[in-house]
Amino acid sequence: MIPNKFSEFLQDVYSYYVDLATKEVKPWTNIMPTFQYDPAAPFFGILVPTVDTTRYRYLLNKLMNAGHNVLFMAETGVGKSVVINSFLNEMVGFWILVAILFLSCFPFIIRLQLERRCPT
Repeated sequence: MIPNKFSEFLQDVYSYYVDLATKEVKPWTNIMPTFQYDPAAPFFGILVPTVDTTRYRYLLNKLMNAGHNVLFMAETGVGKSVVINSFLNEMVGFWILVAILFLSCFPFIIRLQLERRCPT
């Protein structure tokens, strides 16, 4: 039998993270930053914090600081580039940055180039 204190966590495990400092399971909303609108910011550079963007940012930060490579894959328009650019802009003093934008047609371009080089 599972104790009642874990019942909410087990219904939606993706809404929680493990706080490594306190070794406790906490909701993502605890570390979600508040939104401050900047009228001078370009529209596509605005990052409105949500549970999803907070989750992506947290994972990106932990993995990059541990020396791992990170690849975000998702549908168009979910904010992958904005989250990554926001993270990289804050890391300018610590990292040499190389940004690569993968378009949805990228696999098609690679396949087309390979077919030209290696006809069957």
